[in-house]
Amino acid sequence: MPNLWLLNGGIVVALVLGTLIGGIAAYNGTPYTIDRANGLVDLAAATNNLTETVADLNQTLAILEPFHGNPNPVFATSHTDYDLVKKQISTTIQAALAVLPLGPSSFAYQQALKNVQSDLTTTVEGELHDISGIILFWSFTIWAIIAWISGFLAVVVAYAFWGDQ
Repeated sequence: MPNLWLLNGGIVVALVLGTLIGGIAAYNGTPYTIDRANGLVDLAAATNNLTETVADLNQTLAILEPFHGNPNPVFATSHTDYDLVKKQISTTIQAALAVLPLGPSSFAYQQALKNVQSDLTTTVEGELHDISGIILFWSFTIWAIIAWISGFLAVVVAYAFWGDQ
């Protein structure tokens, strides 16, 4: 007769380790990509050169290109909609390009730089963070629920076959 407590303990340990590994695997997909895009937005907001800002934002759009729609299946908002975030980044790029020919010494250039930095830090960074968080939550939660249901069923089967021996 196998030791049922040892079997169940092994299943629980496997579930806990599997959940941790699943969390890391869930982050390595889309959330990591979105965090990379958010890092570029952070760089764009930190510079005092609109040319660099536009270059960083173009890289951000390139990273976000394959993503469309809203990844949040429950309580979806405009803050977690890829297409709206990309549209906002494109609008910011156009605003920067409009004043770029004026040069850094002009008042309009400096004002546009402040507006772009403010827009990026108060809106776009937060929205990308929200998207990353919601994707991580759903991918990890679904994976964890499946894993724990499988573990529970394994315990039930173990008791059914070896519980009364």
